[in-house]
Amino acid sequence: MKLLKDLRYRLEIDPAALHRVDTGRRAIEQRLVSETDRLIGELASLRKLPVKDRQLVMGLSANYGIAELTPFVLSLRNSGYNGDIALLTYGCNAETAAFLRANAVQMVPFTGLAAMPMSMNSARMFRYLDWMIELFLNAAGEVDYGQILLTDIRDVVFQGHPFRQAPNGRVLFFLESDRKIGECPINADWMVRAYGQSTLQELAQHPVSCAGTVMGTPDGLLEYLSHMVRHIVAVPPEHRFSGVDQAIHNYILAKQLVGGTVVVANGLAVMTVPSSVPTGIRLLDNGLIGNPDGSVSEVVHQYDRDPAVNAAVIARYQIQGSAAA
Repeated sequence: MKLLKDLRYRLEIDPAALHRVDTGRRAIEQRLVSETDRLIGELASLRKLPVKDRQLVMGLSANYGIAELTPFVLSLRNSGYNGDIALLTYGCNAETAAFLRANAVQMVPFTGLAAMPMSMNSARMFRYLDWMIELFLNAAGEVDYGQILLTDIRDVVFQGHPFRQAPNGRVLFFLESDRKIGECPINADWMVRAYGQSTLQELAQHPVSCAGTVMGTPDGLLEYLSHMVRHIVAVPPEHRFSGVDQAIHNYILAKQLVGGTVVVANGLAVMTVPSSVPTGIRLLDNGLIGNPDGSVSEVVHQYDRDPAVNAAVIARYQIQGSAAA
């Protein structure tokens, strides 16, 4: 466990003094690459730890207020899910904090990564890894959770227990639709910025998986996040904006860097609403959001892509406005 402890404390360092020193930034990044490579090489021993029959849903709340958090939090609490909820919180005011406490949501302060410029979507992977390392460090004979969902917040609503339909697997990759990476200009651009044109050509026919919802076991997610951090650090700083995390997510899947992964079709457990219009999503008579084939998913992601569904969610939770960043 010494390696885990060393890496945890390294991630907690606030290198503000090195923020304007490019050589200092590169030194930190090179050290992170070295340490995550070592961590990946020693993960096998962690799989021997038993796990408790508990579940966790975790996400990042960056400058979100009650309006943005209400559909996510209340729909999850009303879904039959009785497990833990933990949010990395950044820019959380007193009113929002009170709302989260009232709904038994654990708040984990998120301070960013001063010396490593990147989008919040990429930076959250470092904090998820940091938190996962502590989970194993704090294990008193067994790890606290058997299943964990890492998910977006603002555009996610729950319609049932999020783990009910999820198949067994160390890491579950949820597909977006029938699109391939090379068929989507946005995902193709992200892949080029992360890995270059040759990698895009190599992976063009692989399906698009969404980095906004990832589920798995603690040891599986620890391995997945180690690869995510290792590859984010390798991306040039000017390309570490939102979306490059999804390119890395899909690279990990296509290259099979994590053992025991399962690819889950869109609509089974998680429905990521298509970007095309019309979406095929519809409101059912019972008030639930139906998939194009008539089935119902426990998790609906990017529901705001469909105007009718978005309006129904706003009405259901009486959202008065939005101040999301």
